[in-house]
Order: sequence, then structure tokens, then C-alpha cells
Amino acid sequence: MVPALLLQPLLENAIFHGIEPEINGGEIKVIGQFRNRQLVLTVQNTNSQNLVHRQGNKMALDNICERLITHYDG
Repeated sequence: MVPALLLQPLLENAIFHGIEPEINGGEIKVIGQFRNRQLVLTVQNTNSQNLVHRQGNKMALDNICERLITHYDG
């Protein structure tokens, strides 16, 4: 089982940090695999080479950690 809204903040980060700064956009790849009976999700973006970029506030990563802790009882 995967907690609700786990993938959305990862995709938002991929857009914010890798796609949004680029004039020509970019590409996001989402890969799901089972390894040793565990789901492994990978989100990749084209890395921005644009030096002018806003800093994130790390809220998405904090939310993901909190969801995982809550979902799996710590």
C-alpha cells in the first residue's frame, strides 16, 4: 500500500526544479518497480542548467516524510 498523495509532491518538485526554469520545458519520467517485494518509485526530470531559480521551502519533502511515518506507524 502507498499513502495517499505521495507521488504528487514528487512530481510537483520535478516540475518546479527541472521543467519550470527551462525555456523549452523538459521531460518527467516516473518509474515504478517491485524489488524484493517493495515498491520503488523513481521520479526523474531533465536537470535545469538555468542559474536563475527560486529556492524551494522543502515543504513537499517534509509532507512526504510525515505521510510515510503516519502510514507505517513510525
